[in-house]
Amino acid sequence: MAAVDTTAVDPVPPRFSRFLGAIERTGNRLPHPFWLFWILLAVTALASWAMAAGGLRVTEPGTGKSLAVRTVPAVPASSSR
Repeated sequence: MAAVDTTAVDPVPPRFSRFLGAIERTGNRLPHPFWLFWILLAVTALASWAMAAGGLRVTEPGTGKSLAVRTVPAVPASSSR
């Protein structure tokens, strides 16, 4: 019988493997997607409230109109703007 080489060669370079490992560890530290959704919703609501309270205005690129920032809860669902 011929001897079989049983040493495994990792086809992925170690640097790339460490990079993927770092991404996996970071992903494992994130909260469950349900809670992540609510956390990001709260951050968005607070940011929009702060910008509206500060009187921030933006210019719409297509028309050049100046628009005031409104808070997320204040915008009706049927509103196009």
